[in-house]
Amino acid sequence: MSDFTILGKIVNTHGIKGVVKIYPYTEHLNQFCPGKILYIGKNHRPYSIETVRTQKNMVYVKFKGIDSMTEGENLKDAMVAIEKEDRRQLKEDEYFIEDIIGYQVIDENAEKIGQLKEVVKGLANDVFIVSNGEKTWQIPAVKAFILEVNKEKTLLKVHLIEGMEE
Repeated sequence: MSDFTILGKIVNTHGIKGVVKIYPYTEHLNQFCPGKILYIGKNHRPYSIETVRTQKNMVYVKFKGIDSMTEGENLKDAMVAIEKEDRRQLKEDEYFIEDIIGYQVIDENAEKIGQLKEVVKGLANDVFIVSNGEKTWQIPAVKAFILEVNKEKTLLKVHLIEGMEE
């Protein structure tokens, strides 16, 4: 298990002074703030945030020591993370996506469906990708379809409707 929680992905640069454009995987953008240390890439190299601003659901960050477009381009496609101990406190009905990947998925009749393989960010809501190796389902991550997230049993209970199976 990783000691880091992914906050987003660097998708591009912005301007010539090393600012990078981050697609956030969190709706809590206050986790991007000046002075905060973020860990970039597979090697989790630490960088301190110098400045930050948001625009159209994107986060624009200037890291200390990244001062040119070329240096910013070297970070493109890298994941941006924080240490797990720096994660925000969750409310009772909240969870981190990375913590539920791998959960077993059952339907409302307790029939095993498969395993949660991936969560895809959507415009309106996230979509849970569930597979049993033969079949795959795309289940919108909304209360109408995600009936229960049981952290103790590492289990998701879902309501399936026609059209969710690929």
